[in-house]
Amino acid sequence: MTPPAPFRGSQGRPKGWKGSPRQGPGERRPRRESDQRLNGHRKWRLEKHPEKRPEKENWSRERPRRRGGDDAMVGHHGGRSRWEHRPRWDQKPGGPRRPNRGGWREQERERHGSTPGGESFPLTETTPPPRDLVWGRHAAEAVLHSERPVHRVWCTGELRFSTRFMEVLREAKAAGVVVEEVSWARLAQLCGGAVHQGIVLQTAAASSVTLKDLLGRCDQSREPPLLVAVDGITDPHNLGAIARSAEAFGGHGLVAPQRRNAGLTGSVAKVAAGALEHLPVARVVNLNRSLEQLKDAGYTIVGLAGEGGQSVVEIPAGEPLVVVVGSEGTGLSHLTRQYCHQIVRIPLRGRTPHLNAAVACGVVLYEIARQRWLGELHGSMPTPP
Repeated sequence: MTPPAPFRGSQGRPKGWKGSPRQGPGERRPRRESDQRLNGHRKWRLEKHPEKRPEKENWSRERPRRRGGDDAMVGHHGGRSRWEHRPRWDQKPGGPRRPNRGGWREQERERHGSTPGGESFPLTETTPPPRDLVWGRHAAEAVLHSERPVHRVWCTGELRFSTRFMEVLREAKAAGVVVEEVSWARLAQLCGGAVHQGIVLQTAAASSVTLKDLLGRCDQSREPPLLVAVDGITDPHNLGAIARSAEAFGGHGLVAPQRRNAGLTGSVAKVAAGALEHLPVARVVNLNRSLEQLKDAGYTIVGLAGEGGQSVVEIPAGEPLVVVVGSEGTGLSHLTRQYCHQIVRIPLRGRTPHLNAAVACGVVLYEIARQRWLGELHGSMPTPP
């Protein structure tokens, strides 16, 4: 704290100071330009010193009035009236408007991508994340142990030095992968506010195969192939759960249309818990045309609907099968039903009218796996390799 200034007397020296005064005892202190006695005689000064007279003829201390006629003094607004319009300093001339052509929004989205900002990282939690990100501990562990290229890893300090990820992250860093420790808030920002469980990966896009390649892989299997086809599954959580159930119960592939269906995003990989790294996915343009090709290849097409005429226990599990699952809202489309050999239902005993699409698919896949396991026990089916 600054100490207060010492008290000074009438002659400008501290109290109790015994030095010599600034002027002699009989001398008078010279006047300053700021002295009130001098400033009060402005007229006398101007008459005595005409060279100091201002150039303005009518000297007045009054401030000029506004041009608008509102009898107000001119302040920081200058000579502008109080109610006078003030143009913007950043105002630009208006350019031509966008031509009114139909479908231009869809064309721009196809050109620049459906996600805001293209493929850049999101800035807020509400922004959809890029499609090259994978989050979740099970999904991240499966990607790190697979042959899928990994470019960057964001994780928390607790997870990096955990016994589950410490060794695999050390190997990834030795292979040239950038491993960065960030906060939970930064991870939530990267994945768009999803449940990331402390780790986010930037990897190559999830690979998909053609339907021809998928059929070639199924021909090499020693057991009857089992495929799952989805019709209008737009919820990524349902698609991820279906892929997880299909891989867990011995499915050989997943057939998904490219349009009106959820893509292989980070949310799908999170719910699938690593199943996408072991289950081949075929992205087809037309699902009904693909079902026709599978039908010609000797597969039995089984549709799942609540109003099916047969029970799920009547599925011929010993044959090559394709289980078609529709959306929860509309179910299987009318055209898709025409390509199915049979429409089956799950018998329910409660008051709930129907099940979730992913849950219903899991029940059907378990019933098929149960029948095949019983066939293996009785020797009526070939054993898997």
